[in-house]
Amino acid sequence: MTDKGFVQKTLSCSPRTDYYQGTEETLQRETMFSESNRVSDVFRSLLPWFLALLLGVLTAITGCAISLFSDFLGDTRFGFCYGIFLADRNRCCGGSENVDFLLETCKKPAIGDDGIQWIPWAHLLEFHGGKSNGLFLSWFQYTFASVMFTGLAAYLVYEYAPTARGSGIPEVKAAVSGYDLPLSFTGSCLLIKTLGLSLAVGAGLSLGKEGPLIHIGVCIASTLQRICGAFGWRRAGMPFHELACVGAAAGVATAFGAPLGGVLFAVEELGSVRSLSQRTLLLSFLAAFSASFTLKSLNLTGTNKLTLFALSLPTNTARKEWISWEMFAFFLTGVLGGFGGALFVMLNIRCTSWRRESVKKGRVWFLPECLVSHRQPGTLNVLECLILALMTSLLSFPFSRLLRALNTEAVHALFETCPNARPHHFGLCDQEGNMPNTSFPANVGLLVASAVRFIQTTYTFGAAIPSGLFIPSLYIGATLGRFIGNLISTVASSVSQFPVHIEPAVFAMVGAISMLSGFCRMTVSLVVIMFELTGELNYIVPFMCAVLTAKLVGDMMTPSIYDAHAKLNGYMPVEDQENLRFDTVLADISKPCASGGSVKSGIEALGVPATHVAVLTPQAPLLTAYCAFQQKPELQYCVCAESRRCGRMSVISRKEFEDFLTQKVFPLSRPRQEDYQVHRDFDEMDDGPRKFGMMRFWGQSRAVNGPRRPNTSVIGAANPVELQRLESSPESTKKASNSPDS
Repeated sequence: MTDKGFVQKTLSCSPRTDYYQGTEETLQRETMFSESNRVSDVFRSLLPWFLALLLGVLTAITGCAISLFSDFLGDTRFGFCYGIFLADRNRCCGGSENVDFLLETCKKPAIGDDGIQWIPWAHLLEFHGGKSNGLFLSWFQYTFASVMFTGLAAYLVYEYAPTARGSGIPEVKAAVSGYDLPLSFTGSCLLIKTLGLSLAVGAGLSLGKEGPLIHIGVCIASTLQRICGAFGWRRAGMPFHELACVGAAAGVATAFGAPLGGVLFAVEELGSVRSLSQRTLLLSFLAAFSASFTLKSLNLTGTNKLTLFALSLPTNTARKEWISWEMFAFFLTGVLGGFGGALFVMLNIRCTSWRRESVKKGRVWFLPECLVSHRQPGTLNVLECLILALMTSLLSFPFSRLLRALNTEAVHALFETCPNARPHHFGLCDQEGNMPNTSFPANVGLLVASAVRFIQTTYTFGAAIPSGLFIPSLYIGATLGRFIGNLISTVASSVSQFPVHIEPAVFAMVGAISMLSGFCRMTVSLVVIMFELTGELNYIVPFMCAVLTAKLVGDMMTPSIYDAHAKLNGYMPVEDQENLRFDTVLADISKPCASGGSVKSGIEALGVPATHVAVLTPQAPLLTAYCAFQQKPELQYCVCAESRRCGRMSVISRKEFEDFLTQKVFPLSRPRQEDYQVHRDFDEMDDGPRKFGMMRFWGQSRAVNGPRRPNTSVIGAANPVELQRLESSPESTKKASNSPDS
């Protein structure tokens, strides 16, 4: 026993035993450290997917709140719900299927309570003051509510978030291309855009909420990214231009109930200014899915349908079949849509330019200088919006019910076939309500509604309130297309010996998508959005014909409305160059110029006006800087704001940029088959083992405020640029065969 205890004591005190104990502790610490790194890698790989999922849910909830508030305000101009507080007409009646569109009341009480009913202002005021007084007082209520809602929206936008005006799509495209626009995606901009959009849509102005919802989705994405940065997860997230594409896809899916259209919008509109990775497309798909699923779960319309314009007649019925010779009529409708879109772009840009010049002079652009002059910009913006709301009410209420109703209700009625209560309520069906109304007064009413709404949209878009273009353009095209369908139906019935049924509702849908294409110049995403809006699979070919024709006709005359406004705001459109290629980013070639203070003070130190400086992000492609210098002659500097808090930034002048382009060490000509191509991925760095599953879409993004790459080469890479041939040339093959090694 003594010898055994002595041996154990000796072994416990031996240096070799202490060494093994220390080695075991070290291995345990390394194991714990590797496990924590593994957990951190898993968390960082799953965080972008969680952000995309949460982004879709939050965007859908925000869109539902805007729809509820705007529908309530819009219906308040026509009546009120007796029995339910703060309820619009559809929710008061228990769903849109319980609304009597002819009497403008409920078919049956909602929730089984006979005391709940929708009471129009005209009925209430007629009971107290006669029919004529009731009509006048209902018009006064309609106008007063519109003016009040518009004035409040204009005041909120100017006072708290001026960047919340407009649709926001030009700002989104500029941010994705590399422009640094921090004020356009703040929390205050998100809040004011939501409130102002609800008020403006509820006021009945000629605008929609679909375009601003894309901006709202990107604002939510920016807010989530800032929250991740506050918790130290900025590196575990993703670059803002990728997250903005995900937010835009969620916004489109929320606005139209079109998840596939949202993904294609991100690819077509945002992918045209900056290439999107596979991970970005998958995250956009996830965000669109979560937004659509949230809309389906909330069941906002009460019909348990996701599409905005779900039609009553199925698409595979005989009345909705189109004949091959109608394709010529669809082509002409597309031509009219292209001309109408180009005309709108020219007139709206002229109105917007007049508006901005007049604000600088202290007056309203459409009023004489003797009436309003030398006013503050905020007063002028609010006064202009009040007058626009008054003009819209005066033009909409007296003419027809198509102009008086909300845009979405009117467009839905134009897409419906007879017999149906919706088109019959707006006079689109005959007296019996069984066939389309092709009479002369009905056709004149459609033309008047289209012309009036075109004028209203021209002077409304660009004002100091949140505004979109999708629904107004659909309205203009739908009224014009229904008019064309009525004419073709009348001619076909009078010429043909056999009964030929031409459905005007089909031409309304084709006219709507052609006019929207003439405004926005989208193609693939627009066809998919329209298909998901209506569920009309049978009309994809007419949709494609009209969209392609409208885009080609419009592009021959003007750019799209969003590109035109972007150029007006100083964001030059980013276009692919046929004879140049750019494989690096602006931060690689710019020079540090300030440390401390703010970015604004650094720009002032350059000694040039602020309009002569473009502020970009460090990861902005050279193509953005090239287009900015080429298309804006007065631009002298491009600045990379690396840290706004510390004031660190780098700058490159026009002369330095042009000298850099002429360097022989950086080939800028488009490579031929025998030339070389630089293979380089700036945003994602392969600094670890190969990852599988979802983790393979996780890329280590270089931090904006982190250490810059050493400028040992033109593109700032520490190692020589890896050059690989696209295809071996005959000369190189001949040299390789004559070499001694071969």
